[in-house]
Amino acid sequence: MSDRIRSNQPGRTDRPSHRLWSWMFLFCLFLTVGICGCKSRTTDSTSAGDEGAPVAASGGSTSKSKIIPVRRDVKSLDGNWVMVVTVKGRDNYIWLVQLKKDAAGYLQGEMIDTYNDKLDPKVVSTTVDGNSVNLKLKNNIASIEFEGAFDGIAIRGTLANGPQEIYVGRLLPTDAVNLKDYAADALPPAADVFMKAIQGMQKEPQPKVILALAREHRTSPIALEAVFSLLAMNSQIGFDDATLREIAAQYIDLAKIWGHKMHVQAEFVVAQHLVNRLPGDCLKHLDEVDRMAGEKAVVLKSRVQMFRDEAVVQLSLAKSRSKSEADRKAAHEELQEGLKKQPFNAEILQALGDYCIANKQTEGAIEYYSSIVALPMLEYLLLARRAGQPAGDPTPTQILTNLWTEQHKNADGLPEYLAKLHRDRLAALRNEIRSAGPAALPDDVGDHTVLVEFFTGGQMPQAVATEVGIDVLREVYPPSKVVTLRFHQHIPGPDGLVNQDGEDRLAFYEVAKVPLLVLDGAAMDPDRVPFGGFLQASQNVYNILRTVVDARLKQSTAIRLDLSGKIENGDLSITANVTGATDEQLSTLRLRMALAEEVVDASMPNGIRDHAMVVREMPGGARGIAPKKGELKFSFSMPVTDLQQHVSEYMSRYEAGNKIEMPATMKPAIRGPLYLVGWVQNDKLDNDHPEIGRAILQSAIVSIQGTMPEQATEGKAKVESATRTTTPTTPPAPALPE
Repeated sequence: MSDRIRSNQPGRTDRPSHRLWSWMFLFCLFLTVGICGCKSRTTDSTSAGDEGAPVAASGGSTSKSKIIPVRRDVKSLDGNWVMVVTVKGRDNYIWLVQLKKDAAGYLQGEMIDTYNDKLDPKVVSTTVDGNSVNLKLKNNIASIEFEGAFDGIAIRGTLANGPQEIYVGRLLPTDAVNLKDYAADALPPAADVFMKAIQGMQKEPQPKVILALAREHRTSPIALEAVFSLLAMNSQIGFDDATLREIAAQYIDLAKIWGHKMHVQAEFVVAQHLVNRLPGDCLKHLDEVDRMAGEKAVVLKSRVQMFRDEAVVQLSLAKSRSKSEADRKAAHEELQEGLKKQPFNAEILQALGDYCIANKQTEGAIEYYSSIVALPMLEYLLLARRAGQPAGDPTPTQILTNLWTEQHKNADGLPEYLAKLHRDRLAALRNEIRSAGPAALPDDVGDHTVLVEFFTGGQMPQAVATEVGIDVLREVYPPSKVVTLRFHQHIPGPDGLVNQDGEDRLAFYEVAKVPLLVLDGAAMDPDRVPFGGFLQASQNVYNILRTVVDARLKQSTAIRLDLSGKIENGDLSITANVTGATDEQLSTLRLRMALAEEVVDASMPNGIRDHAMVVREMPGGARGIAPKKGELKFSFSMPVTDLQQHVSEYMSRYEAGNKIEMPATMKPAIRGPLYLVGWVQNDKLDNDHPEIGRAILQSAIVSIQGTMPEQATEGKAKVESATRTTTPTTPPAPALPE
């Protein structure tokens, strides 16, 4: 958050073309109204009018693709109600709840049917006060609360299973007694009207058309999502201040329809989207969040404070550009305080550095600009702000080089200084994260070794926080408890640490994006668990990792994995033997292994220099070794020089096929030390519990005895890091988030 880019600053006149605006708007809004495909047993029929209007099935459909019928002219809350939750532009019909008076005359809720909900939800309490309805439910893993109010057509409100997971939900009256005869999901009311309007906006951006439609169909969840899309696109489109404020106000107005929780969330969402553009307005919305949330909203309040700090910084940054010398001096003092809270805020560092330059404080300017150049992604974030502006201004690297040369008479020593600063600052960050995180679990908590697979790319900006979080995890837990592996990918651009086995391993999980975390065979969903980001997100990523890893560490298993590996007389030999698996388990188990280099020094475009436990090859292949004759074991030997040869041949084919040549600093030779990692994985998915993925039952790691001979490295010569042999240059920029 603190390093977020302000793509539309006051005074800027550049704007995307109408054609680009139209494409972005159509993509975002089409996604909102659910154009991206349907699940089975769905219909795209939708009412253009009120919630209670009759809806027919789409042409040629069977009875099972009809939307559940809705009663009209409801006078009482007694009867059956279908719970509809809107997620990503689609109405999902999940539960059928009956409200019925008990012996004392009070309405009580009862779950009478669910759509494929294996968590067995039950209504545990019901509170009805006039038109307000509160249902508390519990399933096998969580407590859920619905808060809504009846408006004569539907009970509109929110469904929440925690302070951060809040969804728009509504109870619709129905005479249906089950869900199995009806569609599982459909488009919300008026979705067709919004789609028609969007299709008519391809030539000219007209946000006020969407705002007008949202007012007309304000009770449809699609209206709330459509206005949110306008709000979210401001960073790319750049609405004028008046339009942006109108969008924000209408979004909050629509959120109020869905109750208190959605109103609070909307105030916070608006504050997030205004923090860089209209920081004063942002603070007003954060004040409203504090007033409405109450003292119990501890998690929300910590996030509010984070954005409050950012808004204050943005106000100080604006002051630093003032024509008044007194304002600039005051801003410099304010930003020095702000840097203590946001040490990786590139805008603060640049403003402080520029003030030092203007006041002939060369050492201070070098200090601030060195942080920008040395730390991952900070310089790229600043350069991204220049998109669309005339070229010619020096880059932070060029400014720093000039400052260093002015101070030292030449550029000698700058590369080494930046490399040391990079490593020292990241080491300090890891120490802070460890201190702020939970204590490690005791050694005897379980006998399961957790495997963390990290799929990353050297040009992926959002991988930076995950890189740091995983390195902290390695420092907290010994490899006997947690093993981490990095599989590099050519995503979003070329990466010199990729190999064919790593690409095949990612394909095994049927995912084509990075960063991706897979813990014991279960891929973490980035849409639900935010495990990516820049440096300032590292603490959050680590805390998320610890939650999942600690839960897995408590597992026990009878499976054991014995590994050995050595380099002797020029040959690399490894063995692996699995014991403790039952005959029933063996049929679906696979043994997989990886040869990982302890730390690879490779300067990547996303700013990461040191890469721990990089997989160089998977002996036996990514498909794994199947059991034979009731045994699961493997032995292998090859000339150690083949390891480098395999990597080099793959990279040569990749570069030739793509007509590129990566710098040597991005594809260093294998030097070791090497480790052998093995794991036993169930390759059969559990259809009843798909969230567990392809479960890894046990893992192990051993160091490869012996050292890599000099002739094993490519070209029989060490490839030194550019940070030690060349002056700093700006490598190709990674693909920045749009």
